[in-house]
Amino acid sequence: MANLIISNVCSANCEFCFASSFLKKQDDHEKFMCLDTFMEYIGLLDRSAIDEVRLLGGEPTLHPLFADFVRIGQAAGKRITVFSNGLINEPALEALMDCPPDRCAVIINMNARIKKSQRERKAYVLHQLGERSIAGITVDSPVFPLDPLIQSILRNRMRKVIRMGLALPVYGTRNHNLHPKQYPAVAKAIVSESYKTAAAGIRIEPDCGFVRCMFSDEEFKALNRNGFCFGSYCSPIMDCCSNGEILHCFALSDLFSVRLEADSETDSIRKELTRQASVWRFGGIYPECEDCFFRRNEECCGGCLAAVMNRFLPVKAMSVCL
Repeated sequence: MANLIISNVCSANCEFCFASSFLKKQDDHEKFMCLDTFMEYIGLLDRSAIDEVRLLGGEPTLHPLFADFVRIGQAAGKRITVFSNGLINEPALEALMDCPPDRCAVIINMNARIKKSQRERKAYVLHQLGERSIAGITVDSPVFPLDPLIQSILRNRMRKVIRMGLALPVYGTRNHNLHPKQYPAVAKAIVSESYKTAAAGIRIEPDCGFVRCMFSDEEFKALNRNGFCFGSYCSPIMDCCSNGEILHCFALSDLFSVRLEADSETDSIRKELTRQASVWRFGGIYPECEDCFFRRNEECCGGCLAAVMNRFLPVKAMSVCL
């Protein structure tokens, strides 16, 4: 898996965005990935036998060449996955509609912070995309009723999946995020809402940063019955930037990265990023993680590495990273 960050600008303003601090640091002349760099990344995907092009930003559909990138990916035999706030312009939407539904997925951040005047456009885009679209939600509060989301999925004939992420921190900055102490309350809400999604035939898939201990054993059993596909992940995402830099992830963009080379493959990149971050893998988001049964049995990763590192502030990570 590798994410191509083709746009460093966005049309939403989400206070929980873990990419915002990275995007603000980009120079004006690096707003968009150039075609040559995009083709270099296509070469990386080919060498690594990856059959998916994942387009992110910022808002990737703002790229002037977005439609071309989609067509290039299709011509290379790749599935197309786009992460969007839903404010997709007409040329970009037409390019996505030209993709076969089984070869294209548009993950829409359903709680992206957009203006009231933009909501009509987002509703139109969701209706047009239909089964190409997947609802995503970033949980930034222990209270998050999913009823409107469920209704939108059914009304717009979206895929019956909710991609659920936690509002995660960026190391050393103050983006809005959930504190690990809030995770048990979030877990109770997820369990409660999972009964509604299960009744509608909708599956919840967790993104990175979840920990097993946030759920009691009884809650975990209920989740399994309700089709919640629990997973605990924190590993190099490989966010590929317009300047040829490949990040561990946005949350750690100031710390761990490698440069794209002509013979790079994702396996070697992942190994190097894992090595760079390894010194911080001794802990987890809680002090108890170090002796946790779930972690010893590899049922849990210990949570988001940026959250782990924030436990040790004001330690300067750069001075101890290998």
